Amino acid sequence: MKNHVKNTGITVRLRMVLSLSIFAIFLVSCENEDKFLPETNADAELKAASLKKGTDPIAQIAMDEGFSELFGALNYVDSALQTDFVDLFSNGKDQYTVFAPTNDAFWALYTDLGVGKISDLPAESVRDILLYHVTEGRRASNSVVPKMNVRKVETLLDESFMVNTDRSITAIGNTAAITSADISASNGIIHVIDAVLLPVDLATLLHQTRLKIGRALLEVQAPGVDEVLPYYADNIEYHDPVVNIYGIGDMTAFLYQLIIGASPNLVTLVVDETLIDDIYSATWIMSGDFIGVPYEAKGISIFKFLPNSAQVYYQRDYYSEGDIMATIPGLDQAIGGFRAYYRCAVDPTFECPFTTPPASIENTQLSLQNQISSDQLEVGRQLVEIHAGNWTNVLPFLASNYEYHDPIVNIYGPETMAAFLGRLFVGSSNLYTIVEDETLTDDIYMATWTMAGEFNGAPFSAPGMSIVKFVEGTTQTYYSRDYYTEGDVMLGVPELAGAVLGFRHYYRSAVDPTYMSSQ
Repeated sequence: MKNHVKNTGITVRLRMVLSLSIFAIFLVSCENEDKFLPETNADAELKAASLKKGTDPIAQIAMDEGFSELFGALNYVDSALQTDFVDLFSNGKDQYTVFAPTNDAFWALYTDLGVGKISDLPAESVRDILLYHVTEGRRASNSVVPKMNVRKVETLLDESFMVNTDRSITAIGNTAAITSADISASNGIIHVIDAVLLPVDLATLLHQTRLKIGRALLEVQAPGVDEVLPYYADNIEYHDPVVNIYGIGDMTAFLYQLIIGASPNLVTLVVDETLIDDIYSATWIMSGDFIGVPYEAKGISIFKFLPNSAQVYYQRDYYSEGDIMATIPGLDQAIGGFRAYYRCAVDPTFECPFTTPPASIENTQLSLQNQISSDQLEVGRQLVEIHAGNWTNVLPFLASNYEYHDPIVNIYGPETMAAFLGRLFVGSSNLYTIVEDETLTDDIYMATWTMAGEFNGAPFSAPGMSIVKFVEGTTQTYYSRDYYTEGDVMLGVPELAGAVLGFRHYYRSAVDPTYMSSQ
């Protein structure tokens, strides 16, 4: 009997230990479940069963209950990308849980980015932001906010964020808090939050936005002038080969006179673009009419953004005014004559029509350097700051398919480029170029510069911009283009100066609100 009692006591104690162990395992498993809560839709539906479905769909509530910025974001993405977001959140076929930012939350984001409205952001970025605010199924607050630790919420973007016990949210790019929960819709549940959840960090979103704005400022057409004006800071400074503008008032008048008044059918297409830190650079092709005269031009532009902002405070456009002059009777002969004169001096492929050709360099010895720098930035700068004393040093960096372009000359092949440079610097031995701003990204180098010296005895000074493209991952360059206005060179030639000054008067009278015409 004693043995039976003893054994029975042991058995009871063992059962108690087993029960406590199972209970402890259950507690741990519950704690771990709350830690990351990847609940099934069935679990979420069950927990939300007591929350009766509303009569209005999510999209209608967003429109009626003060979520106009959220509704506007849905419409913006639908219009730009044909996503049908409004229809998705208007029908009752599927159930969704939406974490809805207030209008104040959107306005705070605009302030952080230096923009004025949701459509200033790239549509693709806004699409991703919206998907990051939605999860499948009806999930009431008791299936979103954990009782302990944190809970993971998987979104339609296939990215997640964490909800804490105090209703705060930790997203990939920022934090927010649930301020009001369990607004029931016919097709889901809305939880109100006080910040726009970002699936990327703010710096990445700013970079994406700056790319869009830089492109929009270049490609603006007559109907869109008012749309882009807010992208300029009040102290905007603008320069091109002819015009200098200071302040948003004069910039507004300039764009109205240039794009709406003088060139209403102007179309510009971006070709290459880079964005490094606060500086956006792009090459482009422009075509249209200028006061009824058709023309086409290539150019390059640089934009400088305010720190931590998408507002532009500086813009410079580089193009050749000769492309416009060539289409104007009375000026076309002047620019045509200058271009022939220039090509006779420097272009080895050009059949010169003049009886006395410029000096040649047949006896010039080319001293090629075989040492190739591993730094594309250094090579790019060297190609731009080339002068009579170092031009042979850049030749090893020219790929076999190298091509060079400026407003007048087109060169193909490194041998032809060597002859071009030799002829250029025979007539311009004191020509020097100094780089001002430069960027390098994805094997593309861009730089602004100032050039000064003499060309065949004619003194000149000119600003410009260059693009250099490298063979991927090497210091071999296969393409470069210099943008400047040949008018700056022509001014040093007495016989041509009058034509340039006449054109600049004509151009500024048409587009420059600050220009006081004497006629």
